[in-house]
Amino acid sequence: MRRRGTIGLLAIVLLSFLVLESSEHNFYRTDYRGEDAHTALLVALRASCSDPGKANVKLQKISRYIYPVNFLSYNLYLLVNESSYDHGALVCRGYVVTNVGKDVFELQYSYKLVGLKVDPLTGRILRIYETSSYQVFKLASYSYAIKIKVYLKPLCPHDYVNGTLLAIKGNYPCTLMDKWGNKLVISGG
Repeated sequence: MRRRGTIGLLAIVLLSFLVLESSEHNFYRTDYRGEDAHTALLVALRASCSDPGKANVKLQKISRYIYPVNFLSYNLYLLVNESSYDHGALVCRGYVVTNVGKDVFELQYSYKLVGLKVDPLTGRILRIYETSSYQVFKLASYSYAIKIKVYLKPLCPHDYVNGTLLAIKGNYPCTLMDKWGNKLVISGG
């Protein structure tokens, strides 16, 4: 009886050490100084996608508060801004160069027509679209990226099919907008 109790106690102590050792690897993280400054610069770049002409002003305002990170330069591109009846996209990409390295921001919003449906109450045809919207923050100097799914608010009469697909009522254009003012326009037809 005593031998079983001793073996059981040793097993508990051994398992406790194994759990403690494995949890230490997941608990601690390298201290990334200046990480918040890099993120603030990329957030200012994101806010500038809707009006690229104001990017320099926004980045200069933030650069006063991000010491010891020094803002050196930036570039912002509106790569794609196309809209048709059946598909469209808005892609904005930019980078910020600091004394620590180069960070990248990318916004990718898109839609694709997946079908038509007749509204049983009104007899109107509904256009059914699949939408995709996300933003990526790449902090290269810290070797990681953050991908965020973004909600786009339809500014037109709409409904949802299966909770995810966007059903647009009528043949008029519909604007999808995020909370930062970036707009993706679905053409009417």
